[in-house]
Amino acid sequence: MGWKEHDARAKDLLAPLRAGRHAQWRDSLAGEPPERIGSALMTLVRLTATGRFDSHFWHDLRESAAAALRRPFTVTAAEAELAAGVAATATCSDPVVPFKIATALAEHAGSAAGLRILVAALDERADLFPRDRSALRARMVAALPTDSGELDLSVVLPVDGWSAAVRAELPGHDHAAATAVLRQLASATGSKPGKAWSTATAALLDDPAAAEVLRMLVERVADAPAVPGKDPWGEFEPIVVDDRNADVVRAAAWAAAGVPREWVVPALVGLVRRAMSTEGGWIPSKKVVNSGILALGLRGDAEALRALAKLDTTTRDNGDRKRIAAALEIAGGKLGLTPGQLAEQLVDPAGFGADGIAEYAEDSVRARLTLAEDLKLTVRWQSGADWLAKPPADAPEAAVRAVKRRIAEAKATIAAEKRRMEGLFAEDREWALADWRRHYLEHPITGRIATRLLWRIGGTTGLPAGSRLRTLDGEAELPAEATVRLWHPVRASTEEVAAWRTWLLDKEFRQPTKQAFREVYPLTEAERATGTYSNRFAAHILRYGQTYALFKERGWPANYLGPYDGGYEGRARREFRDAGVVAVFEHFPVDPNYPGPPQLCSTDRVWFHRAGDRGQTPLALTEVPELVFTEAMRDVDLFTGVCSIALDPDWADRGQDAHHDYWQRVSFGALSALAEVRRDVLARLLPKLAVADRVELTDRFVRVRGRLATYRVHLGSANILIEPDDRYLCVVPSGRAKGGKVHLPFEGDELLSVILSKVLLLAADDKITDPAITSQLALRKRIEA
Repeated sequence: MGWKEHDARAKDLLAPLRAGRHAQWRDSLAGEPPERIGSALMTLVRLTATGRFDSHFWHDLRESAAAALRRPFTVTAAEAELAAGVAATATCSDPVVPFKIATALAEHAGSAAGLRILVAALDERADLFPRDRSALRARMVAALPTDSGELDLSVVLPVDGWSAAVRAELPGHDHAAATAVLRQLASATGSKPGKAWSTATAALLDDPAAAEVLRMLVERVADAPAVPGKDPWGEFEPIVVDDRNADVVRAAAWAAAGVPREWVVPALVGLVRRAMSTEGGWIPSKKVVNSGILALGLRGDAEALRALAKLDTTTRDNGDRKRIAAALEIAGGKLGLTPGQLAEQLVDPAGFGADGIAEYAEDSVRARLTLAEDLKLTVRWQSGADWLAKPPADAPEAAVRAVKRRIAEAKATIAAEKRRMEGLFAEDREWALADWRRHYLEHPITGRIATRLLWRIGGTTGLPAGSRLRTLDGEAELPAEATVRLWHPVRASTEEVAAWRTWLLDKEFRQPTKQAFREVYPLTEAERATGTYSNRFAAHILRYGQTYALFKERGWPANYLGPYDGGYEGRARREFRDAGVVAVFEHFPVDPNYPGPPQLCSTDRVWFHRAGDRGQTPLALTEVPELVFTEAMRDVDLFTGVCSIALDPDWADRGQDAHHDYWQRVSFGALSALAEVRRDVLARLLPKLAVADRVELTDRFVRVRGRLATYRVHLGSANILIEPDDRYLCVVPSGRAKGGKVHLPFEGDELLSVILSKVLLLAADDKITDPAITSQLALRKRIEA
């Protein structure tokens, strides 16, 4: 039958539907013969595809079409193919209805040709929601015949680099196995793999031929050359996996999680790395990276979890890090471990042995890395019998690049482990001595950090050294059994903190992060009065770009400020997982009417809530764990101390700038806790300098008597005033500031190095040759004259 015959047969039956009387239409179907309902469905495909129903009733129309499809109906395969052709070219505002009806007709009539028409047309449409597209394709593919022995590539749309690579390779695989795998992948719906789907997939992949097809599909994500394509905004970009193939790739990652083969973890890691990067092509859909992370977490073995921990060190995308943390938390929960306990068991040794040496080789290229006790990393390249600082000139470039990538990964692992160890300061953790030895002292990377930190073992505090503990009174043997805790100055007496600071400086012992000199932030009376928030660091003006970058570096994900919905107030958050508490730091654009991302932001309150509390009810500050509070406030002090415009030496030249008063107040005002610790360090260091007789430490400044003038260097901003009239002297540090050869007892305070370098410079001001400085000093002389 043609369209006219179907229209005539179904005309009266469709009348209530045309009038929008959907309930009446559904009731009228009872008792109608299957041939007439079939004609009604055929006609409904054509009418909905051409937009002949009021678009306001699409929701009702979907329900009415579903009701009709539940009734017995008959159509021929030729008629179903005809309906599929019309649905494929639908011009209506909601193509789901004609696609859904046409799919059911083709499935019922056994029209493989009709189903293939619909599959081919489906992903070409931009007017379908991903959820609808995924559900429709899953049903279409499941209905295609499976016993033809032909290779069916309709699931993989030829629109990107990945599809070009796999469509070229698939003909070389077993056709029946390849078709079965592709169709099973296309049948996956939802944001996570369902139990029934996973069971069916695992049974299918018991066939080695099917497992090889899956391996190829996953591995090609990592190495397929990108091809030009359109991104979600219509711009042409090199695309690796187009959004229209993202569902199949996602399902392939899920499927790989359950395959007991050695290739799985490296392939999933390659997929995730490619999806995280835009180098060499782009994967627009987050489905791909999310599925790879989830798959590694679902696999849950030591190799997969260690891979997740390593991936966490290589990304600064807060969304990716959050998903990695969630995957690790799920895996840890299955093992009965907290996130912190799991993390310390997954630290990658990166090939280093107990001697601190690792060797990486690729073809004829070999590099040797030596990690010293102070964490200094030295790289040497083999050239015959010698080891050189650079790769041999005749070494294959590809091999050199491969080894350099591994070196970069090793550096990232070391840096990440330093960050993890610093995070322990916020955790109220304790270890049995045997566990602490295994996970900390005996690890080739962690051990080199742990031996430079103070630990409280039993009732004794000291620095571990082999089987002994260096204490303030000498050395002590490590006990056979004891409880171990990381020492934190907030829980130590003032006398003990001062003693350890003196010991570190006297022994010229450098810690990998501040510990003895760590800033502490006890609750103030003002904070007890406000109850649930702190204004200690409110009303600062910060450079926003630098602030946002520091948020990411310190693990405080935040929304990005700008002239759009959600961009007029910022909340940076740090989750303290073991404590189950989230810290929130509020900040706002200084000029909300600025046409783009703000240049400056102003700071506001800090508050806390329970992790998992959807209402985010503020906690009383007295209920926040002491370590969490002091570490959160230390980070916020760092944000304001590093990113404040007060540190910009050129700001003084802006004259009537609206923020000049703030710059003046903070540049030379009261010291923060960060600067107070800096003052304590300088009180111990300055007497050891060669210019000690020319410097004096006051409450907020280092006073320097030069040959030409006397200067005051502020301990919070490193800005300089010239006595006696406090004229500002602009000195911009060139590159990375060096405090001469002065030993610093910790890493991470660049401003301390800047202050020391300025002190040494100004003490010999008659030898300054920089015209930017000498011109200012000459101007002062002319004014005095």
